Amino acid sequence: MWIIIQVGKQTTQTPSDLEAVDCKVIRGSTDNQGNIVITIPLSMRSVSTPNNETLVYQVAYYSSNVNKTINDSAFPVGNLDGIHEFYVRH
Repeated sequence: MWIIIQVGKQTTQTPSDLEAVDCKVIRGSTDNQGNIVITIPLSMRSVSTPNNETLVYQVAYYSSNVNKTINDSAFPVGNLDGIHEFYVRH
């Protein structure tokens, strides 16, 4: 399983305000109960928010290798169950 994780900063909750700051494609696995297990890279967990921005983590799962950079506005087609978003405030 391949997983795209993208983290961005957002000052208001509108999609146009989201600024991607890092994006990675990592390998994922499942535990003995079938739950997906991933580790968010340290660089993506320590993003600075000097202007009190909300961090938005976007995660998508794929059955085959994919590519995405922060310069790509859209996630590749073919993800398994949509793009999941998690919001974090410091």
